[in-house]
Amino acid sequence: MIQIFRKCILSREGRSLDIASVFARDGIPGYIFLEGSFPTACQAVRDLATVRRDPLRLVPPEQRIGLLASRNPLSRRIAEGQWVRCIHGMYRGDIGFVCDWDPSSDLEVVVAFVPRIPHSSSVQTSCSTGKRKRLSRPLPRPWTSAQVAAEWGPQRVQVTTPEIFKFQNDIYQSGLVMKRCAPYGLVIVEGAPANLDLFLAAPSIRERSSFIPWIHRFAQDTIKERQRVIVESGEQKGVVGYVREIVGAVASVVTASHVEDPSSPVPHVLLRNLAPHYLPGDNVKDRWRDSDGIIQSVDEGRKTLIYVERATHNQVSATILR
Repeated sequence: MIQIFRKCILSREGRSLDIASVFARDGIPGYIFLEGSFPTACQAVRDLATVRRDPLRLVPPEQRIGLLASRNPLSRRIAEGQWVRCIHGMYRGDIGFVCDWDPSSDLEVVVAFVPRIPHSSSVQTSCSTGKRKRLSRPLPRPWTSAQVAAEWGPQRVQVTTPEIFKFQNDIYQSGLVMKRCAPYGLVIVEGAPANLDLFLAAPSIRERSSFIPWIHRFAQDTIKERQRVIVESGEQKGVVGYVREIVGAVASVVTASHVEDPSSPVPHVLLRNLAPHYLPGDNVKDRWRDSDGIIQSVDEGRKTLIYVERATHNQVSATILR
């Protein structure tokens, strides 16, 4: 674009070219747009090594308003709470959770990914050889501000809170990186990544209302044999029992009626129709903290329970995962 700008300011004939503007859009990579007459635009890009020799194309009048609008005309709506796969750059192939979107920007989608931060030693080794080569992608893992500062130096890390810091123009929160992405570089996927642990461990993600359905699904997927459950939907809705066996995605649930009459059939229920069921006196372990204890009370309306922590004997409030 700089070459085109200079050529427009001063042509070979000593006169400026009649080009009103030259611009590009982050959301439309590989294209440069010139506002002016068609012959003048052709003259502006002629003989430039950085511009392909493809013939120029005129933008139809009905598309010009969208092209000049603040929102990327190629953008598609990606809603908060969806899972997306990145198709470009360092995070290509990775699945992330959509946290926010800004319709006024070409880089409008904020996606939480498990960070890929390279070790400083690998970058220094590449620079010392004097040869430009593609660095191998670092493995995904959570990072704290202290870990990044120890690896790259404290001057490279801007700490906002104990949970939030900035490094190399990216915001990191609860161990995850909040990447601003253009919608054209993302593909919506049907489900979550195979391993949800790092997202579940991040309070900034776990406490979002849009993430609650995935917490619920996680609770269903982690149901074990001999665990007390409640049927949430279907013909057996509201029935409480114990899981006898799990085969594939179906659990056989022993209910009170079967205990009274062992000859009665044991219902088989999809795991997606079950949820853990808690009662006072149950032993529980907090999924997010190193804490366990005995349940004191359960509030079904608020979906919370209170347990007495075994180590400190303090009362702890926790959310019921369903």
